[in-house]
Amino acid sequence: MFNQGVIAAMELENEKTKFLQAEQNLKNINITLSQMQEAVSNLNKTKSGASINTEKDKITYSSQTLQLFEQLRKSLRQWEQNYLIFSSTEGVVSFQQFWGENQFVKPGDIVMSVLPNDKELVVGRMLIPSVNSGKVKPNQKVLVKLDNYRYQEYGIVEG
Repeated sequence: MFNQGVIAAMELENEKTKFLQAEQNLKNINITLSQMQEAVSNLNKTKSGASINTEKDKITYSSQTLQLFEQLRKSLRQWEQNYLIFSSTEGVVSFQQFWGENQFVKPGDIVMSVLPNDKELVVGRMLIPSVNSGKVKPNQKVLVKLDNYRYQEYGIVEG
């Protein structure tokens, strides 16, 4: 249009300036868009890093929790072993001596005996010499002679 004389040179220069400013604005918008995309990418990386760290923390805390739980169970078993008295059979408790309140008991001291309720199920164990032990058979009747029990006077215990 300038070559044909329709518009003046000043108007052409103004339009060129407007065009260059629009091009500059477009480049600035593209740069801003690239910066925004980079920021989004960095945020996604940070997010994935945070989720990985969260999973690591979960695993670490769960293993620490299990270790602490096992340590607690071990301490509880140790406490039971040190301070509680258990019996493997049901029955009546018979104290071996007179005990006072808050009296100290040494480890390994016999505190009491349990007399079983079911007296038919008393089990005894004994050692027999290897000589002639081939003659002993399961469910065989045995005659038991106890130390400090006069079997000549009171008889022999059968089993």
